[in-house]
Amino acid sequence: MPDGQQHVAARKGGVFGAAVMSGASSAFRARGRTPRRRVWPTWRVRVSLEHMTCGARPTESGITLLVTVSALLAGVDCGGASSGAGGAQTTSTTDATTIASSNTSSTQSADGTTAAVTTGSGAPCGDGTCSSNEDAVSCCADCGICQDNGTVTMHTGVAGGTPGGAVTPGGMVDTHASFNGDGFGEYVFPMMIRQEPVDGTGYFWAQQFFFDGTTDGGYTGMQTGGIANGMNVGKLFIVSIWNALSAVPGPGAECEPFGGEGVGQSCRLALPWREKVAYRFAIRFVTDHQWSLHVVDPTLPGERLVGTITVPDTWGKLSPSTAGFTEYFAGTSACETVPEATALMYAPTADGALPTSVATSVYGTCLAQATSSCAGALCN
Repeated sequence: MPDGQQHVAARKGGVFGAAVMSGASSAFRARGRTPRRRVWPTWRVRVSLEHMTCGARPTESGITLLVTVSALLAGVDCGGASSGAGGAQTTSTTDATTIASSNTSSTQSADGTTAAVTTGSGAPCGDGTCSSNEDAVSCCADCGICQDNGTVTMHTGVAGGTPGGAVTPGGMVDTHASFNGDGFGEYVFPMMIRQEPVDGTGYFWAQQFFFDGTTDGGYTGMQTGGIANGMNVGKLFIVSIWNALSAVPGPGAECEPFGGEGVGQSCRLALPWREKVAYRFAIRFVTDHQWSLHVVDPTLPGERLVGTITVPDTWGKLSPSTAGFTEYFAGTSACETVPEATALMYAPTADGALPTSVATSVYGTCLAQATSSCAGALCN
């Protein structure tokens, strides 16, 4: 497969199914209907020292400037007012002095936990940056998603599970989302690792997307035990598209063709992602049949470009369904020793709109060591 490891994939046609790939092969196995991608719009907002919007910060001099902030918050409360079905959102400005002097309050996070949000000078929750002393539990506004209409929780493995052995579990949990419309120009997939596995594991958490006019598609997500330039680099972000023609890496990333039970292009960015921090993966149409993957890392300013991939000119834009999964592609001695991990996959968006439904299930060789649940109005 594109990253040299086993993975599960989804293709168009019929109803969603689940096929697990075994061995260190690379291919897109039939899973079901074409998955589609979701989009987070980009807003242009004006900020000043007196007024800040979610994700934007003023300059020290107080000069008003125009900044571009990814609208990562369809249906999300980020310290201001949010509203709107289908991903529409209204933001409210907040006085900077209020942020500096306000006390601790509580907020409901997307996984159902109520956490204290400290907005004093010691931990400026709401400043748009997920600092080292914050996470999605203590400050969902900066590090996570405070509200979501379809959060899928994927728990895999067992407590005390250890890596190493001849058994390769493969795919264990999946999720599917469907959208109204077609021919989307952007999908955005937010996901968070709530419980990180032990060192030495090979986990893959991904969302899959497909294109109109072909059965081909791709996936994007995050890994432990990831491979880049032929070496194990540990944690990384990845995007791969089957039967793509070429790829150009973003800063610090690398792209390469892949072969095996399929061919295509893959781009990867080695980055030590953090537990309990929500990352957003945006598959976005560029121009002339090129698609880019940008990752929003809330601990860093702006977006990180992982790569830009060129696809055949006969392909259309993104089709209206997506399929995500958790896979353990490394070895373990038995299903009962799969290392434990928990991931949250939030409802994706397609051109800023939420899906009409979200579903999840367990499957595969080691399905007895996996559980999944969906919370929110979109779940079915």
